[in-house]
Amino acid sequence: MIGQEAGCYITGGHDSPRDGEVTPEILLGRKYFIVRAIADTEVRSDPKGPSRHLTGKQTEKGIDAQRRIAEEFYATVIDVAPN
Repeated sequence: MIGQEAGCYITGGHDSPRDGEVTPEILLGRKYFIVRAIADTEVRSDPKGPSRHLTGKQTEKGIDAQRRIAEEFYATVIDVAPN
């Protein structure tokens, strides 16, 4: 898939594993979630707001950021059965 070659993180619906493997079930399914490539970043906790799980100066790998975004997305939406 072109997205994978470009560094995108691809997963399927709620029930799909988040292991980065694009399976035939995902490709033939009706639900996709694609997060564009993200470079590794240096993350600093914000003293003015919550810092989630990060404290001080840390780095976050791009793939970890992509997975985090996918998990946050799926935590906020419900799965709808197709008609």
